[in-house]
Amino acid sequence: MAVHPGTPPGDRLRSRAGTPRRRAALAAVCAVVAILGAPGWATAASWNPPQAFCDPCGRDVNSPPVLGVNDSGRAIVAWGRDGILVAERRGDRRFSPPVALSRGRRIGAPVAVAVGADGTRAVAWREGPDASDLVVRVRPPGDPWGPRRRFDGAPFEVAVGRDGTTYLVTSATAVLVRELPPGGRWSDAIRLSAHEAPMPLGAATTLDPVIRVGPGGHAMVAWTVQAGFPGAGDPYPRLGSAFRAPRGPWLPAEVAVTDPAPLTDREPRIALDGDGDALLTWRGRDGTLRSVHRPAAGGWQTPQVIGPVRPDALSAPADLAVDREGNALVAFVGPRGAGGSVDVARRSAASGRWSTPRRVSVGRWGPLDLAVALGGDGTGQVVWQERRGRGGRGIGTLATRVSSTSGSFGRVGFVARPVATSRTVGAVHAAASRAGAVTAVWQQPSLRARPTPARPAVAYVTAGRPAR
Repeated sequence: MAVHPGTPPGDRLRSRAGTPRRRAALAAVCAVVAILGAPGWATAASWNPPQAFCDPCGRDVNSPPVLGVNDSGRAIVAWGRDGILVAERRGDRRFSPPVALSRGRRIGAPVAVAVGADGTRAVAWREGPDASDLVVRVRPPGDPWGPRRRFDGAPFEVAVGRDGTTYLVTSATAVLVRELPPGGRWSDAIRLSAHEAPMPLGAATTLDPVIRVGPGGHAMVAWTVQAGFPGAGDPYPRLGSAFRAPRGPWLPAEVAVTDPAPLTDREPRIALDGDGDALLTWRGRDGTLRSVHRPAAGGWQTPQVIGPVRPDALSAPADLAVDREGNALVAFVGPRGAGGSVDVARRSAASGRWSTPRRVSVGRWGPLDLAVALGGDGTGQVVWQERRGRGGRGIGTLATRVSSTSGSFGRVGFVARPVATSRTVGAVHAAASRAGAVTAVWQQPSLRARPTPARPAVAYVTAGRPAR
């Protein structure tokens, strides 16, 4: 999942691990991270040897690793393993040993993390006997982790603004946002959505928010609203949004997309550039990936079609990254091949148009997961994990391609070598610093212990090189 500086990893948090089948597939995992220093599309640098935070991790890992990176390259990785564990890194150093923020508690997937430009870190997760208690902890720069704070609401996400303000977005009966200013207290909940649950008899509502804070301090929350059934008055999903300028109030909620026909109930992907312009992508009913743009001083414009997507509800969701100038890179599962293909497209800020999608993957059986990162130097990274062999069994690889916003993609390189197993899993996230250094985190089965029903496989990785 690509993560814009100062925001949680995308959404990919809920879409990647939020369904029961995906949570079951990620029962035993290990957080693994690799760093690519200052990549250039013509002179690709080597990936640093990946760090495995635990190998083997055992059976108690129940929430896959997530990643947050800020402009300076400060990073945090968090995952659930009989509690919440976090590992942190400053600049180009190695990650610290994992630290427990919570122990001996049942953790529900997913976990959310964020790191702000000033170094403020935030982690949110659900725990308890039925994993229904939402807990948040925040660490200001130079201070220890703050106390546990409990809230209601799920799904949820966190973000950290340029000034160190932490945002928590939840949806229970409505989309709500709470704010924690530096040195202050959590605010009361601010209601953003115009729809509340429960709906009238025979209707249903889905509120699944995501939040991003851009490098200029602008913030946006977007969510999917699905209310009613055909003939019930409000039969189709819509994409709602709320915007906030730096030091300004939250503006009234807007309907980002008014045409109901192309919408599904898949949560949106959003990203903001340095001026606060927003870009939103989603998968349509007609089997296409679509996007819509919103200038900071205007409203949502006419949606555009990016390209066809694989018509599979379990396919990895798209990932979106935007740089400060507004150039964008999106990766998604296309329709080609037995299991789909990794397709990418670029959007030029000058033209406002998307390029024709092109396939970058080489595997036959399609990706398990994918992520994109776009650095301040204009260099993009597409990272994905493939499955090879019939039925997705056999070899899992983590491949990468390097590009520039105007140049072509290089050859496929491999961050992790092939691993022979029937338990390959993904949960790939990637993010870039302003200097262009990319960090990737993923999970992959281990070679240390033979996979058996009594001892499931966990993570194992080895160093590789990106594309040239």
